Amino acid sequence: MTKNIDDLTPPAATAFQTAQADPDLLNKPFKILCVLRSLLEQEALYAQGREPLIIVNNRRHKAGMVLITEAENKKPITWTMKSAHLPDAAGQAHAVDIAALDKNGKITWDLMYYNAIGPIFVHYGFKWGIWLKNNQGVLRHTDKGHFEWPK
Repeated sequence: MTKNIDDLTPPAATAFQTAQADPDLLNKPFKILCVLRSLLEQEALYAQGREPLIIVNNRRHKAGMVLITEAENKKPITWTMKSAHLPDAAGQAHAVDIAALDKNGKITWDLMYYNAIGPIFVHYGFKWGIWLKNNQGVLRHTDKGHFEWPK
């Protein structure tokens, strides 16, 4: 798993760097969590929250990832095996995951921060988050730290 913007397709990398320089984003700090993933890493992440811990940790071990606890294996953290983080034919990703940082520089999952960052990346051509149906069939916007470049 990489955190290197240069692992994005060239247009996506350029757009990301342009967004980072946008004055509206300068006071909204964040950290890059993931750009490019191997298939083994994606399989391990997809298993999380769907498979027993022993299977998840076996996949994580094969992928060279840190093992997780039962508590961490309670919910899915990726929604597809067709992730835009997987390498395309040129070996590049079409997505980047970020974590917003609070005023103390700590990672926060408070939507207030993502709702301030997201529209800036949309302005530069990224799709923001994903839309999923809940149990009642209602679409909801989620994964607000995910930004995907159109293929």
